[in-house]
Amino acid sequence: MHSRLLLPWSMALWTLVALLSACNGSAPASTEFETLEAQANAHADAARALAVNMPCSEVGHCGRLYLQPTRGVCALPTLVTYSRVSATARQAEAETAAQNTAASQALPLQPGGLPPNVMCFAGFPDPPLACERGACVTGAVALP
Repeated sequence: MHSRLLLPWSMALWTLVALLSACNGSAPASTEFETLEAQANAHADAARALAVNMPCSEVGHCGRLYLQPTRGVCALPTLVTYSRVSATARQAEAETAAQNTAASQALPLQPGGLPPNVMCFAGFPDPPLACERGACVTGAVALP
């Protein structure tokens, strides 16, 4: 008779332990999209910090980095102008490559996904680069 009383009590205890474990107040696990988006954003921040626009003495010292979007339909990349001869140029390029990889993996996983049968235009005008007073800058783009 004693074991009959113990069984319902132990089941109640295990149910309580399970409920407390489920409601431990921790944040839900990140989705794959959230993880990739966070990685892309961290790499984008690093690329922007490392992509300095000085020094330059000619336009050939200047370059463009493109940070890819993680959300949107037909979203355009963000342009970052930088000096290819700066001390941090290679690091900026590496961070941009890592950002592009994470963003390209995140984009199709975005909430709501990508709509089917959407055609986006293939290109966008590249603003011209210039070296002005030792700094790489972009000029205005003339649209047709």
